Amino acid sequence: TALARSAAGDRPLTEVRSAFMRYTGQGHEIAVVLPSREISATDADAVRTAFEAEYRRLFERHIPGASVEIMSWSVAVATATEARTALPPAPKATTINATAKRKIYDSKLGRFVDAAVLDRATLKPGDRFDGPAIVMEDGTSTFVTSAFDAHVDAGSALVLTLKEPA
Repeated sequence: TALARSAAGDRPLTEVRSAFMRYTGQGHEIAVVLPSREISATDADAVRTAFEAEYRRLFERHIPGASVEIMSWSVAVATATEARTALPPAPKATTINATAKRKIYDSKLGRFVDAAVLDRATLKPGDRFDGPAIVMEDGTSTFVTSAFDAHVDAGSALVLTLKEPA
């Protein structure tokens, strides 16, 4: 709470306490929200009831009387963030024609195709291109198959759109 308060300033904080629970021996847990207060052994029945209610909500059943275990505990303290505004429309689309090409095997087509090679750092909002293409950047590459078109939105994100089926 102190760490969140130092970043939140005067904004109000929210706190969510959870236990990740499962029937003993199951392979995965479900999150069960706990009261935002100190809990004690006297809360065991209420915590089990909350687990069974969440289990029933997720799986439409529960296992009466089965042993339950808590695998981990979590406390999340946060503050409300400002509402995000929608991105403005991207500038008018400009089709990019790459000068570099690379042969890539397209498993859907069952053959090699010439894929455009684009440098991510040079793409600007409004730029668009058709797959197949490879968008290269320092940390990764994005392969746009021949089934997709792509454009750069106003926030500079790559947006891939499935082409209409032939």
